[in-house]
Amino acid sequence: MYAITVSCAANILGFVKKEDYSFGNKESAVKAFEPYARKYNVTVEEFAKRIMDKASEKNVPVVKALLKDYNLNPKHTVLVGGGGGSAAIVPYLAKYMGMNYKIAKNAEVISPIGVALAMVRDMVERTISNPTDEDILKIKREAENAVIDAGAAPGTVEVHVEIDTQRNIVRAIAVGTTELRTKDLMQKKLSDDELIKRASKVMEIKEENASVVGDTGYITIVRGKVTEKKLWGLLNKTSHPLTVIDREGVIRLQRKSGEVYKISIKNYDSEMEKAVESLTIYSDGGKEIPDVFLMYGKRMIDLSGLIDVNQIVSLGKVEIQGLDENQKVYAVVSSKSAN
Repeated sequence: MYAITVSCAANILGFVKKEDYSFGNKESAVKAFEPYARKYNVTVEEFAKRIMDKASEKNVPVVKALLKDYNLNPKHTVLVGGGGGSAAIVPYLAKYMGMNYKIAKNAEVISPIGVALAMVRDMVERTISNPTDEDILKIKREAENAVIDAGAAPGTVEVHVEIDTQRNIVRAIAVGTTELRTKDLMQKKLSDDELIKRASKVMEIKEENASVVGDTGYITIVRGKVTEKKLWGLLNKTSHPLTVIDREGVIRLQRKSGEVYKISIKNYDSEMEKAVESLTIYSDGGKEIPDVFLMYGKRMIDLSGLIDVNQIVSLGKVEIQGLDENQKVYAVVSSKSAN
């Protein structure tokens, strides 16, 4: 008994390279495909393409969901292939979705390594009408403790809190990394020039139009300048996209526009409230609170799911408790439309 696979199809279409683990005999694969191609009155290549299209259609929803959940730009997100059959799937999927890709080094054994270096994620959801600050903090701690119990290193845990006022749901999503991954990430640090180069590529601007506007020692905030000409060049519109990148070159946050504020520990309450109010939009329908991200050291606290200034200030204050007064703390504030 024999079966044709996506690896056969990918080899026929030339997506698998000789050095890849899933490289096979193209001539043998073609012979296996010929009866099917005759049956459906298509060429061998067309039949192989149909198989790859079907395989891609199954993967596309997963990739799109991850892009949405982590607010990633498909144009600047790289699909990384791991596993023995990665070269048979990822290159074609990347072409199918118009994305970039690369195959991980030692891809055939990357799966067990990936388990050891994996991100740990957990979510806590509660139905609460008009949640208080204490309710939010309680759910946050519960989610944080859950990922630590699952193996995340305490210092790497980040918690995102969301409030759904229509359904009275408070949701806390905690993400952390294992101790092995933490040690691995500390092996390489990029220079400011390298960080600006990488951030500029993400923002699609020239390097000379980007500059560092904040640095916690591990997380760097890069601000760009984009000038759009309108009405045949008579009017110019300037925007300032923001990219938050860590010293390993990992993009932590992308915004089309926003403001960066350096917050002092001593005057945290007043400065944080002022930062939030600076981009709060008032209208007939009420007020729209901007998305706020608090950063210090290796930590980036996502406060964008909160809907009240007092909640943002209170939850952020809990995060910075115990920090030295000289600790560099930054707030990135942007309107929700700049997402």
